[in-house]
Amino acid sequence: MRKIVLATIGSLGDLHPFIAIGLALKARGFAVVLAVPADHVAKVEREVSPAWLSSVGSAR
Repeated sequence: MRKIVLATIGSLGDLHPFIAIGLALKARGFAVVLAVPADHVAKVEREVSPAWLSSVGSAR
């Protein structure tokens, strides 16, 4: 499985497109790692099924 890291440091308006891109990449066989600011980690974990993310963490 191919792995890709998506990183964003913007606002929630910047985060949502990355979630959509991650979902599209997952559908195409990628293992998706999403790196986001620490204050967005809980939002991502609430909004998306943990099954499609390989990992989510703070982009420090």
